Amino acid sequence: MIASIRILFLCGIIVFAAFSCNKENTPEWFDFVEGNIVGTFICDEDVSENGQGTGSKTDRGYCILLDGSENTDSYWPMDFYTFDQLSEFFDFPFEILSVPFDGSNCGPVFFPDSLRNKYKISFKYREPKESERVFFTCGGCIMMDPTFRWMDYNQIILKDITKIIQ
Repeated sequence: MIASIRILFLCGIIVFAAFSCNKENTPEWFDFVEGNIVGTFICDEDVSENGQGTGSKTDRGYCILLDGSENTDSYWPMDFYTFDQLSEFFDFPFEILSVPFDGSNCGPVFFPDSLRNKYKISFKYREPKESERVFFTCGGCIMMDPTFRWMDYNQIILKDITKIIQ
């Protein structure tokens, strides 16, 4: 009888341990969407949202504006940003990649109007897992008001990217 209780107790501990493991769930992929790469940036990498710098630069980030977005005519025309390397799909002119970020507002450098519809892609996307999230600061004006509001935009991870020829 005592042996049965011990076995049941041990089984209960094993089941409890199995379900209480801290597993990082993989976010769900959203179905295909189309959009344009409309800007870019390279900033200073941080350890976390607290702003503790690492002394390193981020990979190049790209701003994406989805087709039909309500942000199309806004001052900052973007919906998401990604650090996926999109330069393998396009030959971006050096001039639009040479400035790492907009020093007047610590935001991305948006492409001129003449190039905003040139770099069109189709892709699936998801939010990054915590371990994939890139924390960064662009210049010294990040805490001042009217700076670019990075917190209004989300980082995404891209998959099944296709360049759309127009």
